[in-house]
Amino acid sequence: MKKILLFLLGLTIASVQTYADTRAQALLLHNGQGKSFDADQLQQAVNEAVASDTIYLSEGTFDSNEALSIGKKITILGAGDACRIRGNVNIVVEDATVIGSLTISGIHITGDLFVEKDFRGLIISKCWIGGQFYALGNLYDARLDRCYINHFRPSKYTKSVLCFSCIIYEIWDVLSAGTGTSSKGTEITFMNCNIGKIDSSYSMQDVTFINCISMYSFTSSYLKFNTHIYSLYAGTPTSNNGDVVQNCYGDSKLTVTRTNNDNFPLFNLNNIAITPELLIEKGYVGNDGTAVGAYGGATPYSLTPDGISIKESVLRVDPETRKLNVTLKVATE
Repeated sequence: MKKILLFLLGLTIASVQTYADTRAQALLLHNGQGKSFDADQLQQAVNEAVASDTIYLSEGTFDSNEALSIGKKITILGAGDACRIRGNVNIVVEDATVIGSLTISGIHITGDLFVEKDFRGLIISKCWIGGQFYALGNLYDARLDRCYINHFRPSKYTKSVLCFSCIIYEIWDVLSAGTGTSSKGTEITFMNCNIGKIDSSYSMQDVTFINCISMYSFTSSYLKFNTHIYSLYAGTPTSNNGDVVQNCYGDSKLTVTRTNNDNFPLFNLNNIAITPELLIEKGYVGNDGTAVGAYGGATPYSLTPDGISIKESVLRVDPETRKLNVTLKVATE
């Protein structure tokens, strides 16, 4: 049963509330105490948090003049796709050996998500990454769970990444020898993912695909892949140059197109929207017995947040006494 908890923050509410406004709010919880921040103060909330604290974000848009910089292992929980961080998010944790994880869940990030330094223990779940996901430092033990990712950029720095039930428009710029971003030596696993296209002039190496579905959308300039890429379209297990492909499918009639919903891709088969039922009917079944792709598996793709989320925030002001109060309604499943 859903429960609603009310956090009353600020001054005592006036007996006569002459003004009310619903706006995006962040709630920082530290040692059982809550502190609220306005939409343009999200960086301040992150700065004031300490390791293991939780920041809850309501629906609404959080703006910043610069990219949101996260330098500690905290948890940031949003209210779902209507909770937006406008711009980039940079992970800049100094000590990658610190025990624990940095968790970001239930947030629509309009820009890029960069991991700038060596880092271990990153969990991104039910998030929309409208730009690219990319590591500039060694990234260990990362998990991307039920996310939409516009551009996933593997590199030599992505040492161990598990990508579950994600929708990926493009695995982009896989190898670029001139900039030292070779994917060789990485350990990236894509399981139950929809992958629009794999776009690069070079081959991928040391990557695992399991129960995935991909659209044939290469152009002539990108036909320089190792044979394991083509095995995605055979539906049979194979291994080549450290790569593993199991129960993955493609079809010349599978297409991916953009929509006006922030360019979210639509995956179609014979111009019919792909559903688990359609895939099973066509025989596209993974080794887990469910349809291949993001809508199969044990945890199908969804952006509905797990656990606690802020459903509403209201700021009330009495212009005569100048008393104000912020009420945050926090819903738990």
